[in-house]
Amino acid sequence: MSTNVAQTVAGALADRGVRFGFGIPGGALLQGIEALRTSGVDFVLVRHEGSAGFMADVVYQLTGSPGLCIGTLGPGVTNLVSPLAGAFLDRSRVLALTAQCRTDLLGNYTHQILDQVAVISPVCAAS
Repeated sequence: MSTNVAQTVAGALADRGVRFGFGIPGGALLQGIEALRTSGVDFVLVRHEGSAGFMADVVYQLTGSPGLCIGTLGPGVTNLVSPLAGAFLDRSRVLALTAQCRTDLLGNYTHQILDQVAVISPVCAAS
């Protein structure tokens, strides 16, 4: 049975102790969220990506297991900056999975597109 990238990533996260992913689904994230579910990682729907980031941080602080927050491209990523900065300063093990549009659309597609790495890098150990 072959697996896709989403299934491989979800399985690796589950193997490393991730039990919950907090976020808001977007079209580009649906396959990943389904892969998390089938790997035993519960997806928890939130009303704002900022809440997802803070919840992921709390999971780490209470359990020692990595926290996972999920955000869609553009505003979803920018909404994660504050909770990721807090987690970074507290040295919490929090992982943010974000969507991105296809690379062949980056020059033509402007809706919700920004340099996500530049936005997140100052508040993360790696991006």
